[in-house]
Amino acid sequence: MKLKKYFGVLLVAVMLISCMLLAVACNGDETPTEQPTTAPTDAPTNAPTEEPTQEPTEAPTIEIPTTPTEAPTADPDEGKVEYEVVVKDTDGNPVEGVRVVVCKDETCFNPVLTDANGVATFKLEEYNGYKGKVSKAEGYEFSEEYTYFENGATRITITITAICDHVEETVAGTPATCVDTGLTDGVICSVCGEILTAQQEIPATGVHTEVVVKEGTEVSCKYDGLTDEIGCSVCGATLSEQVTIPATGHTPGAEPTCTDAQKCVDCNETLAPKLGHKYETVYSTDCTVCGEKRDIPALSGSIYKNFSIGSANMTFENPDTGYVGAVIDSVDASTGSVVISDLYVGLPISLMGSCGFDTVISKFGYYVDGDTANIVESTAGRLDAGDKQTVGNKGKSFDIKVNTTALSTGEHKITFVAIFGSGICVDIAEWTVELIDRSSDPSKPTANVIIIAGQSNAQGCTPFTDSVNARYANKTFDNVYIHYNNIAPASDVWQTVSGNNSFEPFRYGIGGIPNAYFGPELGIIDYLTENGYTDDEPLYVIKIAAGGTYLNGQWLPTEFTNIKDILDPYGLVSDMGDYLYNQMIEYVYESFLMIPEEYNIEIQSFFWVQGESDSLHEIVAQSYGKYEQMLVNSLREDLSRYASEDGISFVNYAIQEAAEAGNTWGNPEITNQAKKDNCGYWYDPKELNETSGEIIVNEDPALENSYLVIGDIMRSKVTAGDIENGAVSTDWGHLCGDDMVLLGRLMGAGMLYLKDINNAE
Repeated sequence: MKLKKYFGVLLVAVMLISCMLLAVACNGDETPTEQPTTAPTDAPTNAPTEEPTQEPTEAPTIEIPTTPTEAPTADPDEGKVEYEVVVKDTDGNPVEGVRVVVCKDETCFNPVLTDANGVATFKLEEYNGYKGKVSKAEGYEFSEEYTYFENGATRITITITAICDHVEETVAGTPATCVDTGLTDGVICSVCGEILTAQQEIPATGVHTEVVVKEGTEVSCKYDGLTDEIGCSVCGATLSEQVTIPATGHTPGAEPTCTDAQKCVDCNETLAPKLGHKYETVYSTDCTVCGEKRDIPALSGSIYKNFSIGSANMTFENPDTGYVGAVIDSVDASTGSVVISDLYVGLPISLMGSCGFDTVISKFGYYVDGDTANIVESTAGRLDAGDKQTVGNKGKSFDIKVNTTALSTGEHKITFVAIFGSGICVDIAEWTVELIDRSSDPSKPTANVIIIAGQSNAQGCTPFTDSVNARYANKTFDNVYIHYNNIAPASDVWQTVSGNNSFEPFRYGIGGIPNAYFGPELGIIDYLTENGYTDDEPLYVIKIAAGGTYLNGQWLPTEFTNIKDILDPYGLVSDMGDYLYNQMIEYVYESFLMIPEEYNIEIQSFFWVQGESDSLHEIVAQSYGKYEQMLVNSLREDLSRYASEDGISFVNYAIQEAAEAGNTWGNPEITNQAKKDNCGYWYDPKELNETSGEIIVNEDPALENSYLVIGDIMRSKVTAGDIENGAVSTDWGHLCGDDMVLLGRLMGAGMLYLKDINNAE
């Protein structure tokens, strides 16, 4: 069937070409009219009629018009519909010059090239079955070869694709996870975007990706640890929860010794502090714990040597009897105690040798490096006629103050003498001491020192409370160290109730009496560190305090103990501890030897928290001001070599005067007036905090460089914790938690205030 149709088309084409050639031959150069590519087979031809073979005898003259008259013809497109085929590329741009035909069934008509708008126009009979078809154009390939005019449409679009020299570009895939599928890598053309290699799906793995959600903590001897909490970083599932690892507990190392602390072998934490060497006296050479011998250096300044006449059977009688029980012979080198030779016991006075016939040792003294012409007398520790020593009783004890300020550093031999009433003397002991000076090297950094002393409020009889714990339990005090000794009478001697053997880093809970008590040092150090005082230089705190003690007779310096009977004619003050001042000075020098040698030592301030005991009796309280001046002036003299550039400031505390139930001080206003007269500045808090008070200037203080904190508004301790807990007080003698902190902070502020005043001057 197809062959017959194509043969018919070919026959029609041959006939049309013959007619065109005849028309050209007959009409000369007349241009033939355009014929459609394909025509119906029954279309009429315009071939001329056959000429007769016989020529006419005479041809008629015919005038051929220049412009032939058009013969009316029928419009071949009449009744046809205009169809448009639009050719575009894949980007929607029109493509010009593409050959387009329309077809019905398998027969295609009238090839037309697209114009600049990519449009090829056809006039066809209205028929929905027509289809537009394109031939392959140069540089393009089919996206779709043809499309139908359907549903009465007269315009269709055919898209062709530009031929591309593909440039491959990888499209990264995504890995599969525990819950999500992934994709393999794909490839596209970076020019035309054609997918060259399609991505393939990767199934979910079901395997979690582990990540640490919460980091654990190391287990230690002291603290529990925690394992890591593990989760999936993709889906968020918890794979392993944190588990507590119990603390392992310390493994104690070797027992503490004089020089080494006991430490945990695992974490090296100190379990028990080193014992520190212990000596019978500060000047003994052999440690009573380990037996180790030491050289006995002393710091240049004023030092004290203690002697005890304590041998049995020694009795000093009235000289009128003609007898004396014993005579001083030598000193025990290990204890510093005077030894009475039995040779002299019970002998008559005439046999006392070089001491003549005096029966009274009126004075003691010393000379240095064999210089007997310069004996320094001391009025302390007289042995008066009638002084007796009987079996079982305490011997006569006395201190001799040795002023070494004028001596050069190095080794010196000090010889102690007993001076009898006639002026005749006898050597009783020798002491070789090496003087060192820790204040003379300007190239060294400075170790600042403060001294705290007094009675029980200085010791620290204030219990920890909730508010104090909340404020200080986790607070650190860098660059601060403390050496402290809280003492109390036991039988006939003073004994340590709490203390340490050397300087330790200061922390909350150190410095007071045992079992969770504290003293003014907490507030003092808190204020100084808070104000940057310890940022650049270390602070060494030396504290020695004894509860229930008097300034009169017990804290008086040695040179004033002989006037005790004048100051206290009624014997109201106990004899116990006549040498607390001397112990304090010795303790300060001992402490200095524990400060690293890389530092110069400078004493900045002396904090005095005392006065309640002296207020019990009016006659004692009336002399308090004189006692306090003796105390401060002696301390400044004895420690003068180590005073700061501003001197040793004196920061004092005026005891409570409020007439509260159970307050038994009796005469606090007399003691406090004496304290006010002594100090150049008073600070009155007014309220229970340090920000609302005022400073009062005393124009004519008895003691320079001095500051007084008035404590009348401060509250006493209560037994069951503190006033804040609503407990009933049974102790009006000791400050409560918040007010002990307040006292310390106000005293620290006083020290810095005096430094500012001194610097301004």
